[in-house]
Amino acid sequence: MPDANFTLTLDGAVRYPLSLSSEDLLALPAIEREVTLDCGKGISTTSTMRGPPLWRLIEIANAMDSACRAVFYCTDGHRETMSLADLLGCEAFLAICPDDGDLGGPGVRLVVPGKFGERWAKFVERIEIVADN
Repeated sequence: MPDANFTLTLDGAVRYPLSLSSEDLLALPAIEREVTLDCGKGISTTSTMRGPPLWRLIEIANAMDSACRAVFYCTDGHRETMSLADLLGCEAFLAICPDDGDLGGPGVRLVVPGKFGERWAKFVERIEIVADN
């Protein structure tokens, strides 16, 4: 699980921005799924991952009607952008990974069933909900 100082922020086109600690994330209702992380080129791994569904966080933050996509900011500088329709349609969730997890260390990973692994942002620290202009 992320360290004690970890905070996940969900902001942007929402009525109630969130700032969630590791404990807050672990307290949310979670789903557990066996998922296959396919990195392409014949490399894949299947494991069981657990964490809160993304739709639940978006619901708690009360995303605006014009919200259309999410940007995931990672501690290593990587950013991943996906449409909310794609994320919610495939039942994306945030896996809470322990030190020995498939994340490659402790942290939060976006799990997007049906999408290639490069879309599964790892070490997520902020989710920005973006609206159409």
